[in-house]
Amino acid sequence: MISSGPYAHVRNPLYLGTLLNLFGFGLAAGHPVILYGLLPAGLLVFALYYVPKKERVESERLRKRFGAEFEEYHDAVPGYLPRLTPWPKAKRERMSFALVVENSELETLALILLGLGVMVGRFTGVIPPYLGLPIGG
Repeated sequence: MISSGPYAHVRNPLYLGTLLNLFGFGLAAGHPVILYGLLPAGLLVFALYYVPKKERVESERLRKRFGAEFEEYHDAVPGYLPRLTPWPKAKRERMSFALVVENSELETLALILLGLGVMVGRFTGVIPPYLGLPIGG
């Protein structure tokens, strides 16, 4: 069970990151349809449906696999609002690129970079408006 790095501060750093990315891209788009329609709807679906469902499924899976170790971690580390200090019992592990690949975190990075690239392209005029894409101008 990984409890080091960002996991020593928050149990679900990837969900927190996804939420922040969704919010940031929505704000950067700056279009009223996104700001007042899609962004709030996306945040509601994420917060009220996706996150609780994944929390139940993943917590149950981790309880079965790690037992008391997970229970102690679960009770000490918040799910979504990070601790200011790392959990003192966090295992000290080194970052593993193989684990990044195994956990499909490269896809998340690729999507973020693609989104940033599209926004930069639209803001600079390199990518012309396509189907009324409501970002960058």
